[in-house]
Amino acid sequence: MDIRNYTWVNMFEAIQKPKNPDDPSTKPSTSTPTENPLPENNKNKVVVGVLSGIIGVTFLSIIGFLGHKWLKKRKQDGIEILNIPGSN
Repeated sequence: MDIRNYTWVNMFEAIQKPKNPDDPSTKPSTSTPTENPLPENNKNKVVVGVLSGIIGVTFLSIIGFLGHKWLKKRKQDGIEILNIPGSN
């Protein structure tokens, strides 16, 4: 689709804008490229976040498992878990 005149085309020819030599975005940068895309500070934050998440999920899973076993045992022992008067 040629959006200039809204017609279907079979071939596409890209139009390149002429480069302005005075444009600062086209000049090569003077800084050296780094091998590491994340600074060391951000790497530490990512590691701490991932480890915290793993520990948190593990802790909640253990609490849920133990709670389930506790409720199941109480039910087997014949103890009513929730006794609300008038609900029978």
